[in-house]
Amino acid sequence: MIYSASLSDALKNAGLKPEGLKEIEFGADLNFLDGRIKMDLTYYVKTSTDLFVTKRIPVSSGFSTQAINAGSIENKGYEAGLDFTWIKTNSGFTWNTYFAFNRVVSQVLKTDDQDADIILGNGAFIANVQRVGQPFGMLYGLGAARDADGNRLIWPGQGGSGGTHIYAEQDDIIGNPEIIASRRILGIFSHEEANKKASAS
Repeated sequence: MIYSASLSDALKNAGLKPEGLKEIEFGADLNFLDGRIKMDLTYYVKTSTDLFVTKRIPVSSGFSTQAINAGSIENKGYEAGLDFTWIKTNSGFTWNTYFAFNRVVSQVLKTDDQDADIILGNGAFIANVQRVGQPFGMLYGLGAARDADGNRLIWPGQGGSGGTHIYAEQDDIIGNPEIIASRRILGIFSHEEANKKASAS
């Protein structure tokens, strides 16, 4: 019988501390036409400090990643909901439509003491980067090389590499995976007697 063992490639960090969070929120609930139209609005600002992230480190250390506390980010966003009651009968039947919309934008305020980029994760070709002034978790890797006018450079000719993109010489931000906004529509049909029977059973 042969036994084997291996060490984790993540370097331990005994100095980790809990993340901090500060939040400011404003909201309003509005009703019109005896409650047939309802509106709720919320605006918030969240600031997270001492973020818990996994950072790439030189493999010469014998490890590839380390969990650290790194800087702070700010999330600003708002949520809006609109509820229409189209039909409300004396028999208890109700038809509502609810519209919801939310938008949030993040920004890295600080990384380390030098505000240097922090590469997150251990992806071989594409990772995420924490960069001051940018949204949190931007995609980081080799993008297409571009000319002075910003046009992508293409290998000339046919066959082989012909017609394919020429890669840039250095890794940089190549995209934003963040979902900035979302929308939702929900239709609701209900009947007071049916709800009572369902609750009773």
